[in-house]
Amino acid sequence: MKAHDAHPGASQLMGRVIQQAVRDSGLHEGVFFRVRGGGNEIGEALVDHPLIKGVTLTGSEGGEMGLSRRAQQRPDPIPVFTEMTSVNPTFVLPAALAARGAEIGHGFIERN
Repeated sequence: MKAHDAHPGASQLMGRVIQQAVRDSGLHEGVFFRVRGGGNEIGEALVDHPLIKGVTLTGSEGGEMGLSRRAQQRPDPIPVFTEMTSVNPTFVLPAALAARGAEIGHGFIERN
């Protein structure tokens, strides 16, 4: 996992959750790493590495499209799963879900 420079705390929390899930699953601790650094070099190096077999990322459309093209140009192309141009996550708390879950759900799919 490459930590986002603008969200180091959130990246650290997510890394801890994943590390705990790895331990709880009995997987080797080496299956997950969190790396930090500015620029595109880290993401490009990860996509280029021959042991990487797939990439998931969230970020700008330009950055994600660049990494997607890079992943397809490898000698052994890999899948890239992206979530582009989103800014804010959405959390629905249990009380809100119970009180108006259908209304909230419809709000996510309504088109104006």
